[in-house]
Amino acid sequence: MLRMMLVFFLTFAGLLCSACLSLEPTSTETRAPSRQGDLNALLTKAEEQRQAAGTREQLSILMETYGTILKIDPEHKQTLSDLAQYHMLMGAAYSEDVKEKKQQFRKSIAYSERIMYLSSEFKRRVDAGQTVWDASEVLTRNEADGMGWWSTAVFYYFKECIPDTFKIFNSKWITRNRIIMDNLEVVSPDWKGGANYFNFGIYYLALPDAVGGSLDKSAEYLQKAESAGPKRLLVPWGRAKYFYVYQKNRQGFKKDLEWVLAQDPHRPTGDTYPWNVYFQKQARELLSSIDDLF
Repeated sequence: MLRMMLVFFLTFAGLLCSACLSLEPTSTETRAPSRQGDLNALLTKAEEQRQAAGTREQLSILMETYGTILKIDPEHKQTLSDLAQYHMLMGAAYSEDVKEKKQQFRKSIAYSERIMYLSSEFKRRVDAGQTVWDASEVLTRNEADGMGWWSTAVFYYFKECIPDTFKIFNSKWITRNRIIMDNLEVVSPDWKGGANYFNFGIYYLALPDAVGGSLDKSAEYLQKAESAGPKRLLVPWGRAKYFYVYQKNRQGFKKDLEWVLAQDPHRPTGDTYPWNVYFQKQARELLSSIDDLF
C-alpha cells in the first residue's frame, strides 16, 4: 500500500512539474553582429512579406527575414518586437500541438526580454539577480513593447499550455504578470492602441471574484481599450470570444464578430495583417459555433 502511494505521489509530482510554467530569464549577454547586409532593403522586404503573411508558411518566411535583420543588428528594437509578436501569433494561430505552442510562446517571451535588456538599468538589475517583473519598474516607454508582448505571451502560455487542473499551481504567474501590466500602464497607458487595457479586461474577467476578479472592471477596461483603438479588430474579437460568451450575450457576440468580418484586413487598424487574418478566421469559427455557445 505504501509503495502504491509512493508511486502515485511521484507520478503526480512528475505531472505537476511538467505542467508548471518555469521561465528562466533570457541571457543578458550582449550579442554582436554576425553578418553584414543592406538593413534598409531587408526592412522593406520584411514589410512586403508582412502584408502577405496570412498563412503559417508565409509567416515563417517573414520571421526568417527578421532573423537575418538581427544578424546584422542584434538590437534592432522593432525587429525584436515583431519577432515577439509573431512567435506569439504562430503559437496561437498555427500550432495545434501543445509542445509547439510552448516553444513559440517561450520564444515570444525571450524576444520581449531582449527588448527590455536595451535598458541598461534593467539589464543591471537582472544580472544582479532581480526578477524580470520586479526589475520592470525601471523600464520606460522605450521598452513598452517588451513589457506588452511579455505579459501577453505569458497569458497565452497560461491559457493554452497549462491544463485547467494545474492552473491553480501556476497562479503566481498571473500575479507576476500583473506587475508588468501595472508598470506598462504607467509608462505607456495607450500601448498598441489599448492592448494593455484589453489584457486588463481579460485579467479581471478570468480572475475569480474572491481574489479580485470583477465583471464591471473587465467591462471598464475593454471599453478603455476600444476607445484607445476604435479601429482595431482585437477588442471586438476578444470581447465576443471571452466577455460575451461568459455573459451569455448572444446579440453582442454576433454584432462584434460580424463587424470583425466586415473589415479589410489590410486596412491600417493598429493590428497588422497577420493578426487580422487570425482574428477573422476565429470570428468565422466562433459564429459557426454560436448555437453551441449560447
